[in-house]
Amino acid sequence: LARNRGLRTLNVGNCVIASRSLIGWLQDLPELKGLYISSIPAVNDKLLAECSRYWTTLEALDVSFNDVGDDGVACVASNCSNLARLNLEQCEGISDESLEYLEGSQMPLEHLNLGFCSVSDSKLVSFSQCKLSLLHLNLYGCNISV
Repeated sequence: LARNRGLRTLNVGNCVIASRSLIGWLQDLPELKGLYISSIPAVNDKLLAECSRYWTTLEALDVSFNDVGDDGVACVASNCSNLARLNLEQCEGISDESLEYLEGSQMPLEHLNLGFCSVSDSKLVSFSQCKLSLLHLNLYGCNISV
């Protein structure tokens, strides 16, 4: 992959990849716009903390079905200033705190998937009133009572 530095989209979802390999690839793909790394055991908050600094050009990120939580979202929110699409579906560590990080970010976030995530009704109400320009919000499988 390192030879194709102009690569714009990488989908390695559900692949068996060591975190070191993934980090190495991301360092060598400066033009990457879309990264789809769902269902990969190596993807967690620690990996996001280490990798997100290379993701300044990312516009779409899918980390669904991984061991990602609030700390990982904090790293993404602070480093991925061009992110318009974020998929966090079934990331069990996601809570209201993740939404606070997203609210405070400078991302032009338009599509957000929080399917099966544990966020509170009150946070969803305040989040819906924040400055983000969301066009699509997926709350499939969330426990919502408002």
